[in-house]
Amino acid sequence: MDYEKALSGLGLTHAEFVDLCILLGCDYCDTIRGVGPKTALKLIREHHSIEQILQHIDKTKYGVPESWLPSSASISPTATTSSANSEEEGLEEPFIPIYIEARRLFNEHEVLKDMELKWKECQPEPLTTFLVDEMGFNADRVKSSIEKLQKAYAATAKPQMRMDSFFKPVASTTTTTTTGANKKDDLKRKGTTAVPSKDDKSTKKTKNTSSNTSSKGGLKKR
Repeated sequence: MDYEKALSGLGLTHAEFVDLCILLGCDYCDTIRGVGPKTALKLIREHHSIEQILQHIDKTKYGVPESWLPSSASISPTATTSSANSEEEGLEEPFIPIYIEARRLFNEHEVLKDMELKWKECQPEPLTTFLVDEMGFNADRVKSSIEKLQKAYAATAKPQMRMDSFFKPVASTTTTTTTGANKKDDLKRKGTTAVPSKDDKSTKKTKNTSSNTSSKGGLKKR
């Protein structure tokens, strides 16, 4: 996908597109209840940023998460004070709406370079500690996922099969049928006499009967 063409097709800037992604739903924060894809795109095109949307949106119709809206106590001159000065003066740290943190992760995400990735067997204990104890994921789901990873690694760790191992010879099921003439020809080649069939006997008997009848008729005329 061409990112510039996507922005041009939507008629959005990069900043507007990031806010659209946040409204549509991401891993970093909740969404506004009742705002779907069509409404989100409409709001971004009309107001151009989440800050402006929050100022004009009908909060009785749409459910804005509390983490998106700073409380009245947070909106104060101390909100511009650094966290270090706040700690020294014993003041509360300024509240930062969650969508701003999500926006920062989109625009200033960490990038690791010169990384070499290798497919190795997973380490269940450190992985469980990180996902369950540190990140708060469900222990049963993590355990199930780890088991799937172990099965996948065991399956791919085996040596690759040869191509011819996927194909097996199959016996031919077609049968050849031969006519009576072909059978006689085959018997002649082998030097044997064919045994007349019932049909051949009945045909021969009919011929003999007709010849005898014709000969008798000839005698009567004489």
